[in-house]
Amino acid sequence: MIDDPDSDEDFLIEEDDGPVPQCAARAAWKLLVVDDEPDVFAITKIVLADFSFAGAALEIIPAYSRSEAEAYLLQHDDVAVLLLDVVMEETDAGLRLVEFVRVTLGNKLVRIVLRTGQPGYAPEKEVILRYDINDYKEKTELTTQKLFTTVVASLRAYQHLLDLERQRAGLAQIVHANQGLARHQELDEFGKGALAFMVALLNAGGGELRRREGQGSTALARQGDLPESAIDAIDAWDGLTLRWVDGLVLAPIPSRTDSPVFVCLGGVSSVDDGDRVLFGILAEAVGAGWDSVLLLGRLQDAQKAIVYALARMAEFRDAGTGEHVRRVERMVRAMALKLRVHDDYACLRDEAFVEQLVLASVLHDVGKVGVPDAILNKPGALDGGEKRQMQAHVAIGAEILAEAAGMVPGMNYIALAAEIAANHHESADGSGYPGRKTLDQIPVSARIVSVADVYDALVSKRPYKEGWPREKAIAWLREMAGQRFDPRAVEALAAVIGESSFPTEGQHRSEAVNC
Repeated sequence: MIDDPDSDEDFLIEEDDGPVPQCAARAAWKLLVVDDEPDVFAITKIVLADFSFAGAALEIIPAYSRSEAEAYLLQHDDVAVLLLDVVMEETDAGLRLVEFVRVTLGNKLVRIVLRTGQPGYAPEKEVILRYDINDYKEKTELTTQKLFTTVVASLRAYQHLLDLERQRAGLAQIVHANQGLARHQELDEFGKGALAFMVALLNAGGGELRRREGQGSTALARQGDLPESAIDAIDAWDGLTLRWVDGLVLAPIPSRTDSPVFVCLGGVSSVDDGDRVLFGILAEAVGAGWDSVLLLGRLQDAQKAIVYALARMAEFRDAGTGEHVRRVERMVRAMALKLRVHDDYACLRDEAFVEQLVLASVLHDVGKVGVPDAILNKPGALDGGEKRQMQAHVAIGAEILAEAAGMVPGMNYIALAAEIAANHHESADGSGYPGRKTLDQIPVSARIVSVADVYDALVSKRPYKEGWPREKAIAWLREMAGQRFDPRAVEALAAVIGESSFPTEGQHRSEAVNC
């Protein structure tokens, strides 16, 4: 057939090759030749045998029917160029394959060059507009040089589309990073998430997020494999400018509130201007997020400091309480994790709520600031009037905290603290104070704090009694379950005390709670 000068396949005439553009290297470009004439594939392979574009060779794959091409394309989504005959086993086989690629597979990247020896079957204008075909050639047009030029132009277009798609994905990833990282309110979790996005963006083999400290640096997060040589490069780097050296990326993370932070990525195969732009955008976003998390952490620390100061102020006047609120805080956190499995404690599945609850628990007795010292520190039992004055600390604490909570919109730890202060001396059977509420009327927060508060009072030494052994204290709480306490909260505390390192009765000295 190739000897027949009138044949449709007489479209390859030797001409001079033009220059081959060079860009970032890759393994090989895939060219799928779909034609029912084996000689077409053979000649195409011969003519393009030494072809190279952007530093990569050309892998030429044959398919002799529409079905064979579809099977290959289903398994390989990295075909760069499709040289496609129109008339094969059917007069519109090529056009149906185009529809399969663009519609069924949704592949918008592969460049499709339609070539035909029977142009009457597919008018050029209609075909290109309807079927998203990138070029249309009659076989008699395709000399060696024109075939070469067509393939180069198609590969260049494919490469540009790949770059645009990768940049689009990179920008989408940056937006996703901002959304995802915003959920991390701890620096270590934020650092891990930020590093993961940076590794993915540049398809790196591994990386570290580090903080500059004096002459050295400390790793904040690590993902994947980073060569040992990277550590030497890190220590020798001034940390001020972006560096790309032998597959290693060193980049500063802009931060206005912390010691210099930077990322080191290894195994980066190639970098172009688009990578630099995207990475710079992501680094800026990470830096801003880093500052936000850091400032949020400092704000939260300041809040905790104020809460502990208020609680300590109440404890300071009560000579026996010591570190009572800190122990209650620890027990409340552990109990919340146990209780969240129950549907009526579903609110504890919200980590933010648990953190608010734990912080709020510290303020449960802040109302004691309004109780006279003589009553707070009385070594014996309180008489009726003194007991009423002691019980007034519930209303005092609730009023103080509710007024403060009103200055902050929405549910917050101060509002939760007011709720706890007002209800942590209520009893399940309605015999408590001040509102004589029953179990279903007592908020979850107060049910938990009540059990932890009383347990710590029982095992602590008071001016008029020794601390109970923890087994005796748990047994008494179980006896009171359903009367004073929520039975599930009691069992949660029993489980916590039984498996944790909370202080035993011998570790509680002059630590008392008037409850």
